[in-house]
Amino acid sequence: MKPLRSNVVGAVAFLWFAFMMPHEIVESAKILSIFPTMSKSHWILGSALMKELAQDGHEVTVISPFPLKNAPKTYRHVNVEYSTRMFEEIMDEVFDKIDDSIVEKMLELGRFVREITNTTLAAPEVQSLLRSDETFDLLVMEVFLDDAFLGFADRFNCPIVGMSTFGVSTWVNSLTGSPQPLSYVPHPMSSFTDKMNFWQRLGNVLFTAFDETLLSVMCDPIHRQYYEQYFPNATRSLDEMRKH
Repeated sequence: MKPLRSNVVGAVAFLWFAFMMPHEIVESAKILSIFPTMSKSHWILGSALMKELAQDGHEVTVISPFPLKNAPKTYRHVNVEYSTRMFEEIMDEVFDKIDDSIVEKMLELGRFVREITNTTLAAPEVQSLLRSDETFDLLVMEVFLDDAFLGFADRFNCPIVGMSTFGVSTWVNSLTGSPQPLSYVPHPMSSFTDKMNFWQRLGNVLFTAFDETLLSVMCDPIHRQYYEQYFPNATRSLDEMRKH
């Protein structure tokens, strides 16, 4: 996969001008954003950005499990409802459970990707939005194992700004284009630091290669399945949208 490049510079410039230009000379835009995980730490950054844009007069629509308290009038919440117990179990398996090996944790990623993607896209309010005749000027989405959501940009024919709350990782770098020199940037699921000896660097390279293979073999088919299922009339393939 190649990083999101086309239109990204223009979209980022748009966000910069949206913040910096005086309110009285700024024409409001309609912005769709997606922050789908049940982990609130992922939502906090995105909600702060969307709240500020709404306060500046832009019409903001946010797809998320978390409604914003005291939201501005131009901030609209589109609800995604998870089975809390199921999601906590998945998060425990992938990120918290200390008894499992790293490999076992990684093998749970497929379940995580499937639940996040299907629960979000199948949500009644999301389906209503997809069937509507609404238009948007920009899509802002969290890049975190959720490539199928790129279909929203094709559906509403708008540019994308991708942002990550996870830092440098093979899970997001293919879309964000962030550099990840394996000689001193450890895989986030490992216990390595930026001060690695030769054998640790070798282990970091091998584990990252395993991770990339796992994403390709296990997670990519899930992305493609839901992209085709929920965006059947897409004019561009998932691979094309990854370059968008």
